[in-house]
Amino acid sequence: MHDHTYADSNSNSQSDYLRHLYHRLQHRLRHWMSFWMGCDGNQLSLLYMRPENAAVFIHGSNPDDYF
Repeated sequence: MHDHTYADSNSNSQSDYLRHLYHRLQHRLRHWMSFWMGCDGNQLSLLYMRPENAAVFIHGSNPDDYF
C-alpha cells in the first residue's frame, strides 16, 4: 500500500525532495551494507535500488534514525 496524498499535494518540490533523499539513502546504504557485509556494495545494487525496499527508509520521519 502506498499513500501518494502528500506527494500529489506539491509534486515538484516533493519529487525533488524524494530524489535528494533517495540519493542520500543510496549513499548511506552502500557504505552501511559494505561495512556489515564486507563487500563494495555493487552486488547489493538490486537490493537498494528496489523502491519497495527503499520505501521502508524513505517513509520514516528521519532516515538518520535507522543508522
